[in-house]
Amino acid sequence: MDSDVVLAGEFPEIDRWVEEPHVAEAPWRRRRMVRVERRGGVDVYYWRIKALWSRYMQIFVGPKLAVRIKKRLPLDVKPVLDVVESMDPFLAFVIAVETTLGVVYDRAGIAEVPFIVACRHYPHGSYPKAPEDRALRKRIYAKALWLLFRRLGYWPPAMRYLLTYIALSLR
Repeated sequence: MDSDVVLAGEFPEIDRWVEEPHVAEAPWRRRRMVRVERRGGVDVYYWRIKALWSRYMQIFVGPKLAVRIKKRLPLDVKPVLDVVESMDPFLAFVIAVETTLGVVYDRAGIAEVPFIVACRHYPHGSYPKAPEDRALRKRIYAKALWLLFRRLGYWPPAMRYLLTYIALSLR
């Protein structure tokens, strides 16, 4: 759970109805939300992790302010962690944890992630401020994701971010 998140008071009750949920502050209404199920009076949303030809977030675990894990999952974090740790820290810093966790889940064969709305996010502002230059920020982000996806063998998003990086560098 992120340090600036408070779980809803009814979370223990919700926890009995939903296995392995990710917890969000609001329902994400995006194309990658594949279905909604009602369990014990709670809406459970399902997010598709991989969409390689998507414009944004080709591999992304979806909303994740908190994650409840009740049983051991067959996740191998080491290969992804090795790639991130081998990167320039300046580039690795901009990669969202939801992206790296999405890769870990995808490699474990997990295609969809359930999430529920059961928390409140109180941002505390401790996250370092990104560069004000929007074009520079986009270029850094594109290069970081190109390196990550290339080194992990996800070629469609790797090529997309390489082309984005080149186009932004030519401006």
